[in-house]
Parts: sequence; C-alpha cells; structure tokens
Amino acid sequence: MPNNPLQIVLNANDYQRIPERTGGGAVKDFYRGRDEAFVVHQQKLLTDLDQIGRAMGRGDRPVLAYMHVTLDEDAWAKTRRPTVKVMPPAKVPLVGGSNLGDMIVELTPENIAAIRGSINEAEKDVALVADRESGELKPKPSRARGEVGAIRALRAHHAADRRSFSAEEAIAWLADPRTGGMYLVETFIDPRHADDERTRALRRRAIEAYGDLQQGLEQLGLPLEVEDTGQRWKTMRLLLLRLQSQSLAAHETLLRFLDEHPIVRRVALPPILEVEHAAVAPAGGPTVIAPPRTDTGYPVLGIIDTGVTALPTLEPWCIGRTDLIPGGGQNRSHGTFIAGLSAAAQVFNPHPVFDEVPCKFFDLGLHPTQDDVYDDVYPRGFLDFLEQLDAELPAAIATGTRVFNMSLSIERPVSDAGYGDYATLLDEIADKHDVVFVLPAGNLEGALWRPTWPDQPVDVAPMLAAYRYTGQDRLLQPAESVRAVSVGATDPPDAKGHLRPAVYTRRGPSTALGLKPDVAHVGGQGSHTPNLLSLNPAGATVAGMGTSYAAPLAARTLAALNHLIEGEVQRETLIGLLIHHAHMPPLLADAHVSKYASDFVGHGIPAHALHMLETEDHAITLAFVGTLQAAHELTFPFTWPASLVNDAGACRGRARMTLAYRAPTHRQFGAEYVRVNLEAYLRQEQIDTATGEVSWKGRLKSEGKVYERHLIEHGHKWWPIKRFEQTIPRGQGNSSQWRLVLDSLCRTDVEFPEEGVPFAVILSLDDPSGRAPVFNELRQTLRNSGARIADIRTAVRVGPRV
Repeated sequence: MPNNPLQIVLNANDYQRIPERTGGGAVKDFYRGRDEAFVVHQQKLLTDLDQIGRAMGRGDRPVLAYMHVTLDEDAWAKTRRPTVKVMPPAKVPLVGGSNLGDMIVELTPENIAAIRGSINEAEKDVALVADRESGELKPKPSRARGEVGAIRALRAHHAADRRSFSAEEAIAWLADPRTGGMYLVETFIDPRHADDERTRALRRRAIEAYGDLQQGLEQLGLPLEVEDTGQRWKTMRLLLLRLQSQSLAAHETLLRFLDEHPIVRRVALPPILEVEHAAVAPAGGPTVIAPPRTDTGYPVLGIIDTGVTALPTLEPWCIGRTDLIPGGGQNRSHGTFIAGLSAAAQVFNPHPVFDEVPCKFFDLGLHPTQDDVYDDVYPRGFLDFLEQLDAELPAAIATGTRVFNMSLSIERPVSDAGYGDYATLLDEIADKHDVVFVLPAGNLEGALWRPTWPDQPVDVAPMLAAYRYTGQDRLLQPAESVRAVSVGATDPPDAKGHLRPAVYTRRGPSTALGLKPDVAHVGGQGSHTPNLLSLNPAGATVAGMGTSYAAPLAARTLAALNHLIEGEVQRETLIGLLIHHAHMPPLLADAHVSKYASDFVGHGIPAHALHMLETEDHAITLAFVGTLQAAHELTFPFTWPASLVNDAGACRGRARMTLAYRAPTHRQFGAEYVRVNLEAYLRQEQIDTATGEVSWKGRLKSEGKVYERHLIEHGHKWWPIKRFEQTIPRGQGNSSQWRLVLDSLCRTDVEFPEEGVPFAVILSLDDPSGRAPVFNELRQTLRNSGARIADIRTAVRVGPRV
C-alpha cells in the first residue's frame, strides 16, 4: 500500500549554472550537388522580391510591405533560418508568422535592397576546403548560400490573409447580439512599443503607417466607432470597429480599405461564447446529498457557467457566488449539473473512476442563456465577458478557489496557423491571478459523431480512416490554451471496466501539433441514452453527456490536489503532477492504438489526488520546482538506487519524467507562438573502459537526433508539457551516476525573460518487479549528497462521507 510521500527538492535553483556553449553547426547546403537548380531558385526569389518591392510603392499608401518567408521543412530549426545573413532582425524586423516554418518580415525601401544583395551574393559554385582533421577536400557553403537554400518561397501579405468572409456574411454575423457587433482588427505594429528607442529607429515607417491607418478610418466618412484595447490587455492589442449601419456598401467600403492598408494583419469577426452543448436525458426522482462535514476542510472548485440553482441539497456545498444575470429566464441546468458532479459525482455514479475528494464550489454565474440578455450584460461580446471574469475572480480566490472549470467554448476549431484571441486573453487572466482554468475539448454535433470505439485494437485505424469528416472534428477554441488544462470525454466504464473515447468528443492536436487535450474523463455515453448522472435545477437526478461534464471531473481532481498540498505551490507543479500520474486506459495503450489515442484522451485519465502524493517502497517520486534563469541550465546529479545496480554498474528499473513550464508566448507568430522551449533530460554517466573518458548518455525516449518536425510532433518541442518514460529491464551502462538536466532555447530574435521561466519537473523511479527498496535508498543518498529534500505535507484528509 502506498505510504511514502512525494519528495520535493527544496533547493532545485541551487543546481543552476551557466554552461559552456559550443559553436553552431556547419552551414547546410539545401542544394548540394544541384547548382543549376540553386540558380533557378535564387532567380525566382529575386523576381518575387522585386515584384513585392514594386507593389510597395503603388498608390498613396505608406511605403512598406509585409512578406511571408516560407522555409524548407529542414530549415525550421533556429540555426538554419535566414536570420543571420539574408534577413537579420536588427535590419529586417521579424513581426510574426502563420504556419510552422513561416516567417513574416517587414519590408521598407531601406532593407529590401539589402535583402536582395544578400540573396544575390550566394555563390553558384560552392568552394572546396580541406578538412582540418583528415585533409580531405569538402564543400563549404557560405552562410548566404545556406540561407537562400533554406527559403522555399517569398510572397506578400495580401487581402486573402487578412480576412476570410464577405461583407454580406459580416452583416449577418454582427447582427447577433452576442457578438458585440464589431470587427476585430489586428495590425502589424503595437504603438505601445513605439516608445522604445530601438523600435522607433527600426520601425519608423510602420509607426507612421499606423497613424495613417487611424487617419484613413476617420476620412472614410462612415458612422464608425473605433476602440483600442491596448489600454486593457497586455498580451493582445486590437482595434474594435463598430459600423453603425446595415448598408452593404458601407461595410464593403470599410473592408476594402482594411484589405488594402499594408499595416493591417487581419480582420476578424468576433466569436460567440456558448455553453458547451450537452445532451440531457429525462429526469428521475429527487436526490439528497449529504452536507459537508463541519470538522473537515474541503477543496473549492470555481464554476464559471450559467449559474447554479440554489437547491437545498447543494447550498451547503456552495462557498460563495456571483450572479450578474438579471430576470427569471436564465437556464441554470448546465451549471447545476456541473455543481452536482463537483460535490457528489461518486454518489450519483458509484464507480472507482469517480472516487475523488468532494469539492465545495464557488458559483460564478456569468454566462447568460438568453441572447437579448447577453447583449445587455456584455455589449462588447466576449471581451466584456472576459473583463467581467477578470473582475470577479478575486472574490472567489479569497475563499481558497484556485482551479476554475469553464465549460464554455466558441464554435471555432483550433487553427494550425494561429493561436486564438480567446485563449490569449484567458492565459493573461490566469497569469495575473495565478489560477488554473479547466476547459472542455468540445462536442461534435450528432451528424459528425464517429462510430463507437472498437473493442479490438486492430479495428481502430480502419474506423478512423473511414470517418468522413476528418478535419471537422478538431478541438474547439479556447481548448488550445497553454495555461489551461483541456479535457476530452470517454464513455462510462463498460462491463469489463474499459474506458473508450466518446463518439462526440473532439480531437487534437492543438495549434502547431501541440498535444491537446491534456487528459480525459467520463463524459457520458453518446451512442445510447446518456448515463452520466447529476442534478437538474429541480433537484432531481438527471443523465447527461458532453465534454463539458468531463471537464469538471478532471478539475475536481486538480482542486483536490491543490488543497492537499500545504502552502503555496506553483501552477506548473499541479499541472505536472496531474499529467505525470494520468494513465492511459488499457484499450488505448495497445501498440496499434497508442499513436492515435493522445488526440482523444491526451495523457490519459487522472489518478486520484491522494495517490499522486504517495508511493510504495519500491518507488520514489521527486519534484523539482523552480525558475530557470536566462543562459542557465539545471544539472542535478544523483546516484541510481543501489539495489537496481549490478556489479558492472549497469542500471535497471523504470523512469518516468514530466516537465511543465510557463512558456512565454506571442500570438503574432501564429503556429510558432511559444517563444521559449525548455527541455528535460535524464542522462547516465558513460565510462570508456579503454581510455577512462567520461561522457553522458541520454536514457529517455525522444532524445535522439531527429528532424525539427519530428521533434515538434513526437518530442513536443516548443510545447510546455512533456512526458517521457523508459523501462530498462536488464540494465544499461556501466555507472550508477546520473544527471537530471534542464535547459532552454529561444526563438529567433527572442530574449529570455528577465524574471526567468517557472518550471516543475516530476521524476519517478521504480522497480517494475516491486521488490527493491528504492524509496529509502534514493532518499538517503540524496540527503547525503547535500540535496535539501522534504516530504510533501498533506492537509487534513477528507474521510468517506456517509
């Protein structure tokens, strides 16, 4: 029985140091042995650049342009990008991106000639240079040749990049009172940064062009209201344009002006925030929930939803509420169902998968269910909703609430080319208040449901291949949020206890191939009568289904975990522990299925919160929590448990490691919005028996030398959560000395945050046979080594309810 507490390394930051940096690798020649093809490619780039330059001077618009630089897939890595010779950011501003491997740069008459010169400078014939060690003649391409070859194509940012809807579609969409009736306009420059001396010098023309945009809007002579969100939000800046006219000609005039102005990056229609559609079956009889015990402390879950009905059986579990919705027409069934799961999921659904510490809840009834009321409460649509949420959170936080379930989505799938506005602002709120949002993956409408997940693993691939709506079943925004935990849905356990993805649950990956959802939980079965039970507003038992009901079950575990750990804990520690201990259902762990499973259930089903904090004698879990500083790496040395090391120094056992970090992001860069990458490694000392030379060998999967796309897709490079596992059944290596290493990499023209990047690394070592005294051995050697470790202390445990 688990009885050993998780161990926290209290002085993890003491193991940071500035490592010695090696020089960059050799320049890659993308056209090696194909000189004639290189010349054709070079001339094509020059022609395209000249065409963009000629268009830049047309008409009476400001003289600048924005250009997409599409890279060869092998040039996605930072060291191969054309940012040293051809387009150095100090001369050619890198202002954004869209898809992976797509850079957007700012062109002016001053820098376009320099770009042309650098492209033209690349040699046709690569020189042969004698190798220093072997003396053999080898081709040595110049940096210009390598960078020109790295570029696949150049093209201007044009009207099709700016918007994807017609004026007629806009008028119809903006007529919905939930939209706020305004266009969202994003530009290529944020005037808030114009006070910076370097920005003023480098982007003088862009600053002037922004002024021209403002002046041009005034000169259109339209009944137009213009609002700047720059004073409200730090991470995103939009112009809100509300045209007080239903005239098609007026909307076409405005949109044509925006299409043609070079400083405009995109014009979007505002999203509509909706309760996640969740089917509900007919109600049964009334249900009574036992009240919370007065001698016990409970975790608190925030419920951001339609509001919770003040039922006598639920009210003892409510620790506070905010209800801004006027009138008696509000439908609180969705929020009430979620509150019932928070307080008593295992009472309604008696199965071990629902066992968790029950939660009290803070009711944030912020979402109106009537369209006309929505317009009254939130005249600017989703932006007003988020501002209200921001204002209401402190009251909930004061009651001990840190985890908030928000089963609200917008009917827009995540995009491969960019990070959503909603997710961006939600991340900013999470950082500001130091809270965790838990979000649903989203539901498919009935016509898009997949077939029931097969019993036999070999039947899964054919089922998915035959699905007619591939691509239409992606996650709904804001489930791509990198600060939030996103949750998919499974059917309830079948007669054999198996869990399988629900037919309605939406699938990942997220933007830029990121692994989402993070986890999954039971959401009710879609192919039969819904069979996840909770309460309706009348206090009766009712069945429902939806990812919006799976999300609060996972959120409840996260809230319980936060409650059980005494004192302050970083959000990354909570998320890291949740991911680290999640387990893949057996039906999805098979080799035929595992490569698909994460798109539906992420890392798996959360473990019980108490089980995350305890281990058995044959295992140990260590938490390294801190803030990585610029140019530093963390290197933590330790000795492998002696009982798992043979006389030759070979080490056996199993290692599992999870990294969660607070990734700096910038939505302007599209799919490359995560701007700093942290990587964790587990390395074993390797001793050359002939020379005695010592090296360090990576022992976790995905540490091999692979292409950048593979690293992103399978190693989750640039993704803020990474999980690794390796079993060594017979022993490897010849030394018991190991290191845990954490290092970082920044994108081009990105400075590592001065305040550092918060992280949590969770490392578990165990003996798969269940016999070796791993816990005592490793804890003792760590203490002898000078590491400051401590047991994680749990708060008063909640006993079983009667």
